Amino acid sequence: MWIRNDFLLPLLMVNGSPSTKTLTLAAYTFVGQYTSDWQYAMTAMVLAVLPSIIVFIFLQKYIVKGVVAGAVKG
Repeated sequence: MWIRNDFLLPLLMVNGSPSTKTLTLAAYTFVGQYTSDWQYAMTAMVLAVLPSIIVFIFLQKYIVKGVVAGAVKG
């Protein structure tokens, strides 16, 4: 899951092609050097994070169970 939120490598590799941008790069297009559309950037970030939150809500029982099982010693 860590590669889903990667920013620098996709910025360097696919910055010129709009059809292959990741969600974070698409949200970054709303932030400019002289002006920034923060309402659009924050909306894009919420939409980028929403699938992870939904998956966590539905699988929370199993995630917590796996974390607790790995933390018990002996």
